Amino acid sequence: MLFFEFVETWKHLVLILLEFPALQDLRIDCFFRKYRKQIVPFRVFPELKSWNRRQRFSFFRTNIPNLQCLKMECSTEFELDAWKYFSGQLKLVHVYGLDRSYLHPFLELTFPRLEDLAIKIFEFSIKVDMDFRKSKDFFGRHPSIRRLSFGNLFSVKCVQIISHHCAELAHLCLTLDIADDGNLESLVQLSKLKHLSLEGKVERKVLRGPMKSLESVALDVPHPQILLDNLFEVVPRLSCLKITTTINYDELEFICEKFSWLRHLELCFCNQQVAEDSVRFDRLEHLQELKLSHYFEIPFLRSCHRNNVRSLTIYRWRELLKTKEDDLCLVPERFPLLKRLMFLNNDNSMSLAAVERLHKLMPSCRIDYGDHHFYPIASVTAD
Repeated sequence: MLFFEFVETWKHLVLILLEFPALQDLRIDCFFRKYRKQIVPFRVFPELKSWNRRQRFSFFRTNIPNLQCLKMECSTEFELDAWKYFSGQLKLVHVYGLDRSYLHPFLELTFPRLEDLAIKIFEFSIKVDMDFRKSKDFFGRHPSIRRLSFGNLFSVKCVQIISHHCAELAHLCLTLDIADDGNLESLVQLSKLKHLSLEGKVERKVLRGPMKSLESVALDVPHPQILLDNLFEVVPRLSCLKITTTINYDELEFICEKFSWLRHLELCFCNQQVAEDSVRFDRLEHLQELKLSHYFEIPFLRSCHRNNVRSLTIYRWRELLKTKEDDLCLVPERFPLLKRLMFLNNDNSMSLAAVERLHKLMPSCRIDYGDHHFYPIASVTAD
């Protein structure tokens, strides 16, 4: 992949790309300061499969004949024409800036090879309320979609249409607005659905099951407890759970008690004092990977039980743990099977010497601390 945050001129870009004749993935996140109609000749990139751009490229599109993935806006006739031009060959379509006046014209397009679709209208608060006929026609023409994501408030009627037409769907991301009980019951028709992501004001038990194929769930909702109850009813053997909004200790306790089949868990905690040895990750006997984020101000290492976690990621050490460096010696005791430990966004709040001491206590564990990497001693010796 080649990524440009900013390019001064078109000629500069052309000269750079000449060094990458086999380029497959290109992203340009910038605007040219010097743009003229006299464009420097551009070579053909037969290997280029993915393009993420914010530049006009009508003069460029004939040079990427095998493009399969396109991420760009659709807010002008020019951009709509570009989508039309590539529609016959695209497998991945991400419209991250769709003007709502172009929503229905966009839905009139046909992408015969489409597998991955993401739509986000400019105004986040706008509800994607496509009329019944257009949405039914669009998803009826695209039964092979496997990944679907909507970055705006989405209507329940459209969910029903998708559930009926897109039998191959495996990954679904929705933003909802105060859905009622059972509004998403149509999802039970999706027998291949493995990942579900829900955002917005979801304060009801919107799911009805059983959803036997579902393996992974991501929640970004203000009050996750209701959905946690709902999830346990429809998919008690969930293997992956990610909650990006803050949860309290009661919700953590519910997760550790009910979702015993979890293998991956990612959480963000709120401020709450709890007793030592009260965080029962040990009840999650199958848990392999644990990621913890801000606002967890309990003495974490002294509060959790010995467990089977293999990979631990800690975001923002200072705000998350409120733990003394001396408590790091508890890591081998609480996480005896740990093979990977990562400290991210640490703000240099922990000394490198403390991490070095920890690595000596856990020589078989890889530890990443900022730009510093401590590899397993056995691997280093073998090399």
